[in-house]
Amino acid sequence: MKGLEGGESVSLAEGFFGNETELDINGKLCLAVVLSYSLLDFCVELWFPDGWTKNGIYLLQHSGHLLLRPILVTYLRPTPKGSQPSRVSGDLKLLFHGILLMEIFKQAPLPLQMNLGKDLDIDDLRKMVRKEFDAVKWGVCERFRQAVEACIEGNQGDQLETPEDPEESFATTFCTRVINPLETDFTSLWGDRDPDQVLSELKLPSIKRKKPPPRRPKPGYLKVSSLFDIRLVEP
Repeated sequence: MKGLEGGESVSLAEGFFGNETELDINGKLCLAVVLSYSLLDFCVELWFPDGWTKNGIYLLQHSGHLLLRPILVTYLRPTPKGSQPSRVSGDLKLLFHGILLMEIFKQAPLPLQMNLGKDLDIDDLRKMVRKEFDAVKWGVCERFRQAVEACIEGNQGDQLETPEDPEESFATTFCTRVINPLETDFTSLWGDRDPDQVLSELKLPSIKRKKPPPRRPKPGYLKVSSLFDIRLVEP
């Protein structure tokens, strides 16, 4: 990271999906593999309380380039005393990740409103995601398609979690059904190279961030001079 002290962090949604230059499929596949492994390391409620989505994952831009190796920007919410943080099901983690992978493939956000509130209906969201999935032209990227479909199907047919060790059983299933197909394609394109190292070498042109509108001048009656115009009048 030496020399990048002046870099600017931008969300995946803003920097990657809002970029005018499209990344080739080799790069998209590499990004998908790295973010899939990252889900196993960081996708817990304390790190990403709003889910593993494009708005919570960040990239760094520096000297006119957007670097595609993700950086971790955390925000921890205080937990009320005596309460436990709500646990997100493996099924919902998978569905959110399937959305993220599909957006990476398209390099465009899906027209979906997502949040982890109590009003979220996972079955309705799954139907909407499935509709978007069926409309994608996957071409020869069959394994990429398989990985996304496995995320959408979720816990249908296989038990993602077991009461004995839910995290380990989720990770095992996730590696088998999602990471393995992506890694197979990665190996065919990049050989035995480390995905993290490959991604650290990939970049896109940096994006121009919108500047906030200039502040309007204060009305005369709110100017500092008018508020502190105190005159001494002789009795």
